[in-house]
Amino acid sequence: MIDWWGLLTNLLWVAGLTIVLAAFSMAYYTARAARISLRQGLEELAFQIPFCVGTVLVGLGLLFSSGSWWEKMFGGLVVVGCLVQAGRLWKRWRNESPQA
Repeated sequence: MIDWWGLLTNLLWVAGLTIVLAAFSMAYYTARAARISLRQGLEELAFQIPFCVGTVLVGLGLLFSSGSWWEKMFGGLVVVGCLVQAGRLWKRWRNESPQA
């Protein structure tokens, strides 16, 4: 029988790592194309937002698939930390967007 819960929780962290890897790849590509340093490319919202989403998915996958309490605590801390970062990115995006 298929363990659907295990499949879903493992899908979360695999999808999260896929998004994180794609965000790094795009940041590297755009930094090279724009002839800026990778550090400057990683500071852009175009990298920060998908990285944050991917990290939240990794944390949720760890939170729901782990067995011991300290693994669940670590997953929860990752999720909370990324949600705090998402709030900061939201404020930064609102300040950088042109006013109508």
